[in-house]
Amino acid sequence: MRPAGARIRRPLGVDVRLGGGLHRRQGRARRHDAAVGRRLALRARLDRPVALRRVAAARERHTSATNTALLIALNPVFTLLLSPLVGEPLDRHRLGGVSLALAGATVVITAGDTRHLLGLSLQRGDLLAVAAAGCWALFNLASRPVVARLAPAFTNCVVYGLGGLALYGLARADAPWAQLAAATPAARGGVVLMALLSSVMAGQLFLVGVRTVGVGRTVVFVYLVPVLTAVLSTTLLGEPFRLAQAVGGSAVLGGVYWTTRG
Repeated sequence: MRPAGARIRRPLGVDVRLGGGLHRRQGRARRHDAAVGRRLALRARLDRPVALRRVAAARERHTSATNTALLIALNPVFTLLLSPLVGEPLDRHRLGGVSLALAGATVVITAGDTRHLLGLSLQRGDLLAVAAAGCWALFNLASRPVVARLAPAFTNCVVYGLGGLALYGLARADAPWAQLAAATPAARGGVVLMALLSSVMAGQLFLVGVRTVGVGRTVVFVYLVPVLTAVLSTTLLGEPFRLAQAVGGSAVLGGVYWTTRG
């Protein structure tokens, strides 16, 4: 099932690459992709606008997954820097905390290998990833005045409904219903799981957080995603837990605490 088709069934919110994870029995050549797919499937991410979907689909064809993850990690930084536009303060606690969390997430994503940082450039894919982070930041900022007037559940319902229509228009050329009919039970179950974890649970909790403590404090928790992914990959998938992940994870936790304590 192609990404656009899958995203119709869970309209917004998960940055998951199915890869070969749902077809891991179809040959030795796909086993590596299966491991990567299962690991990334643990990343239930927060909601994003339709514009980000188009950018995200294009960026993955022109840059590496590591570069994409690193540049998307700029999302909380962009959000925090622009948060005064929605009436939230920008102080040293938040700047210092988000910087520490970004550094920790970078260590986790690269597994401590700084060569990945040297691979960042002004190639098309890298620029698209930065644009995607910017789109996500604008979504975060737009949510602040919305949740002050509308219930988070209703807001999500409208966002997912409109997003689903737009995504269906993008996916029509790929015959999404035929793909769904031909998909394995594991693939269909994966789509349902992604919808529940991201579009329902993560999307709802994110907007409740924005309403309760503000977008600046809420968005920094995005940096827990690579840390939790590393932990769950170790406990559920049997992947090794490296020292770099422990160090980076500690920095993320410290940054989150620093940002939210004030």
